[in-house]
Amino acid sequence: MNETLRMRSNILDFLRKEIVGPAPGYPAIQIDSDHQEILREQDSPRQRYSAGVLFPQRSRVHRQSETHDDELVPVDADSPEQAPDKTIKDLVFEANTTDTEDEQSQTDRDVSMANEFLPSAMGLSTLVRVPDVLEVRVEAGVYERREMTWSSRREKNNGEYTQKGWWRSQIEQIVDVKSDELLGSNTQVVNRTVYEEEGCVALELHVVSRILPDFSPKERQRLVTITLINRKRSENKTPSSEDCFYQCGFSVKAGSDEPCFSYYPEHSINCKNLNELSLQLLHLHRRSFAVGHGCAADWEDTQGNMAKVVRTEVMPTYETKPVLPTKLEGLNLCMKRLREGNKESSIRLCALLRDKYAEWIQQKEQDLSAIDDLSLELRQTAMRHLENCRLCLKRIDDGIAILTKDHNVYRAFALMNEAMLMQQVHYKISSENRREWILNQNELKLERPFERPSYESDHEWRPFQLAFILINLRSLAVPSSLDREIVDLIWFPTGGGKTEAYLGLSTISMFLRRLRNAECAGTTVLMRYTLRLLTTQQFQRAASLICACEVLRRRDNETLGDERFSIGLWVGGDVTPNRETDAIRALQSLLRGQSTNKFILRSCPWCGAAMGSLKVGRRFDCKGYKQLSHPTRVRHVCEEPNCEFNSDSGLPISVIDEHIYNEPPTLLIGTVDKFAMLAFRPEARKLFGIDIQCPPPELIIQDELHLISGPLGSMVGHYETAIDALCYRESDGIRIGPKIVASTATISHAENQVKSLYGRDVFLFPPQAIRLGDSFFAEERDDEMGRLYVGVFATALSSHVRSQVITMSALLQAPNLFGEQHAEVVDPYWTLVGYFNSLRELGHAATLIRADIREHLNAMWNRLGLQVEQVRKLSKDPRRWLRSSVELTSRVQSEEIPSILQKLFVSYDGTQSSEVVDVCFATNMIQVGVDIPRLSLMTIVGQPKTTSEYIQASSRIGRLLERPGIVITNYNPSKPRDRSHYENFRSYHQCIYRYVEPTSVTAFAAPVRERALHALVVILCRFWGDQELRERPTQCPDEKLVRRVKDCIKHRVKIVDPAEWSFVENEIDEFIEVWSNTLPSRYGDFGQFDSTLPLMYPAGGQQHEEWNNWPYATPTSMRSVDSECSARQLLYGYGVNSFKESY
Repeated sequence: MNETLRMRSNILDFLRKEIVGPAPGYPAIQIDSDHQEILREQDSPRQRYSAGVLFPQRSRVHRQSETHDDELVPVDADSPEQAPDKTIKDLVFEANTTDTEDEQSQTDRDVSMANEFLPSAMGLSTLVRVPDVLEVRVEAGVYERREMTWSSRREKNNGEYTQKGWWRSQIEQIVDVKSDELLGSNTQVVNRTVYEEEGCVALELHVVSRILPDFSPKERQRLVTITLINRKRSENKTPSSEDCFYQCGFSVKAGSDEPCFSYYPEHSINCKNLNELSLQLLHLHRRSFAVGHGCAADWEDTQGNMAKVVRTEVMPTYETKPVLPTKLEGLNLCMKRLREGNKESSIRLCALLRDKYAEWIQQKEQDLSAIDDLSLELRQTAMRHLENCRLCLKRIDDGIAILTKDHNVYRAFALMNEAMLMQQVHYKISSENRREWILNQNELKLERPFERPSYESDHEWRPFQLAFILINLRSLAVPSSLDREIVDLIWFPTGGGKTEAYLGLSTISMFLRRLRNAECAGTTVLMRYTLRLLTTQQFQRAASLICACEVLRRRDNETLGDERFSIGLWVGGDVTPNRETDAIRALQSLLRGQSTNKFILRSCPWCGAAMGSLKVGRRFDCKGYKQLSHPTRVRHVCEEPNCEFNSDSGLPISVIDEHIYNEPPTLLIGTVDKFAMLAFRPEARKLFGIDIQCPPPELIIQDELHLISGPLGSMVGHYETAIDALCYRESDGIRIGPKIVASTATISHAENQVKSLYGRDVFLFPPQAIRLGDSFFAEERDDEMGRLYVGVFATALSSHVRSQVITMSALLQAPNLFGEQHAEVVDPYWTLVGYFNSLRELGHAATLIRADIREHLNAMWNRLGLQVEQVRKLSKDPRRWLRSSVELTSRVQSEEIPSILQKLFVSYDGTQSSEVVDVCFATNMIQVGVDIPRLSLMTIVGQPKTTSEYIQASSRIGRLLERPGIVITNYNPSKPRDRSHYENFRSYHQCIYRYVEPTSVTAFAAPVRERALHALVVILCRFWGDQELRERPTQCPDEKLVRRVKDCIKHRVKIVDPAEWSFVENEIDEFIEVWSNTLPSRYGDFGQFDSTLPLMYPAGGQQHEEWNNWPYATPTSMRSVDSECSARQLLYGYGVNSFKESY
């Protein structure tokens, strides 16, 4: 076991001792009783442990915070404060239950606490092939309050004194249940006494054996439910510590040690649902053998379809092994080799990849024929999967054929490899070797000179990346290809390299356009993201690529033209300037020392020279952003003398909207929200090749497709009608559209989502075969360390808040207890990422850091014997002091995010004065776009709303194999959904991708039409109409243009939701009629606000009272989908005309 993995195990062990126990050690242990635990008098076990406790029956939840008078003892200032008065519900299983019923509403609302009881039972259900003897090993602990004698250095009392403590006794018993007690034609019930007190049953094992409808009574298969029950009854409904059982659990196996547990029966599935059949097939090797009741269930020693042991788990764990890109022996897909080698050798290398894939498919077909116990539906599903693999193979072959025959395609391919190699080198320089400006002899100089790299690195393509590029070559090279109308979706785990795959494809598209027509520039690629955080982070990486393309163009401008390769960031005025004048004001504010930086780049993407403002004496200077004249404007200009982009023309980068409209960049990166602005920004026509004699974008890339769902997805799908139409062109009588590529790590029912968003079919890459994690291009590595998931379900605590305090305190303290470890071993687990499902929950946690957690740490130190006098004797203070916490949520201003991310990159240096962040509180903002390799510790408060969110959030940590992550999910016992996930912990986590929920996109539903259908009409009319119509709506679109707009929208509606067309058509006609009857003098904008009637105004903006609510509220963001209302102050009475607005 390596040191990092040992550290993770130590943290888990410490957390288990804090939550479940026992934790023998300070201040005393029982020498003559297997070193059993002794708790201090003030640490009663009811207060000390929060999970794995069985209470006496009928113990009221709302009385849990009470304590018997004889348990009340004075506590010092270091002791924990009393728990809050809110308590938790748990299930009590009835002995005579014969059917499992779930009558609780599956919502996230807390279950009512009234008249509920503390848990007195725990158990599991499993399907058993009944052996001669079923052996149940039960373990639990009881605590008794006794006096003990302590030695003292003081002379009085003869050097001794007495004090009470809580002495633990271990209960361990094997209960044998014979086969004749479980077999029979009816339900069989067996009771066994495990522990008695004063001649009465205190702890009992209750066994119920049932016959499933699918089995005959003569068969030995039985559904067995085993429950461990505390049979004590609490007097006055308030249990004492001595009436409870702690650290409860049991394991079950056959007396002969033979495997006897069959996989637990699943719910029947709809055989017509191809997605469900695919998921069932892919996860067939991951069976569930038990389900927990009030606890989790686990199993071991699975042999075929049978398990040898099943057991209860109070704090379950499951390690998800990493799915990594395949490394193919004898296949070196080196970028340098593909750029420098001749055409034949490059094609031979691609053909070798194809051949290996063909061999793999053939092997999988043989494997399928050798499987005898596969149902007909699943066998047909497997054959369908392998047909998709064969289709993928054919498309790879088509790509190789295009490389062979088309010289321009091969040249674009070779240039792409060279550009990607340069991008890999320079992105690392700019992100990891940023060079700061320092003051030297009253002159600002870089701390070290720029050394031009040699590009001799051995960067390789991962097989799936190169294969993805090959399957898309035909669709780029042959615009009329049928593949062009397919959305190719990369489905690969987070951190697998999806970005490089579609950046490579983008580069080929950009070079191929120039090679075929050197004067044909314009925007070639649209790359869209959903979150500004993700957009700005990916911009730096793509900027390095564009710089590489531009350097290659300069070397051969006769072939690639005189127009620069360039990149633009199109995200909105809150992040970047809208106009050149805004950019000048933003630069001037930086020179005045203001911190807001709207120019995004903090270092040159080519040489790594720092960019931004810095203080020089009493004044501020600004490096990297330069104000130019004639005309006055601001551009990114690197000031490193040896940089390729040290000239007034500067870097081929634009973040200013006005600049982007006037000089369309080759690659445009933006948020999906920004495209809603097309209705207000007809000058964006140039982005689609209008007015500049260039084709429209040929490639559209959508990252994190799973986020385009729900209300946002519906709005995106609605606006996609216009974007798609603007990207189509006619060539030789053929209608040619853009190629669309998307990527995600989590998706379900992709074909439905893609059809609703883009009106196209989808091809999922890489196609799956028979088993999840084995697609030739990726493999699940059982020999590598994976991400460890841990479940905490604290039913014995008075509130979920208290559970958070204890869990976070333990996770924060644990890394510092193992002081002998090197700082680099501790660092992955030093910063705790706390993930919350809402801002309300997160806000509460912030107060915990300031108060409760600090107090609990103080109490923990007292229990561990880490008082001041003891710590002084140690070489290193093992106590954890919290000094720094940050937040990554929507409440944080955009300009603050880069500095917060920079703080999170700071590593722990082994000292208490380290500037490392202790806690990072986050919400779903970090689902995508946050890649900080050092982070490996996270707690998730409550089960997230969707499995996709759970996967994406937890994937933010443990991203390096040598720093295995640990994710602690702190379930809320009062929420039925949390309870269900906890009781099925292993079943859920071992098949987690199976439970990714399908997304909902309704692009033409009534609420979406009401908000944005008129915006589609306006966009198409302003972009397709003449200049007069583009600038003013004083004339209604002519009949020909209206028919063209209607046909365009009709085409999309008929594909995605045909039933809505009649409503859509009526609403379009109504809008055109209103327009023609009114003929407003202006479209509406963000500046002018007077009585002049516009056709539309920004949704959420102010209306002029003379407009009489006539203009159409038009979205400026895809997220403007929720109804809003205005508040008005009523004055002088309540008559119709007796109020006036108060703003």
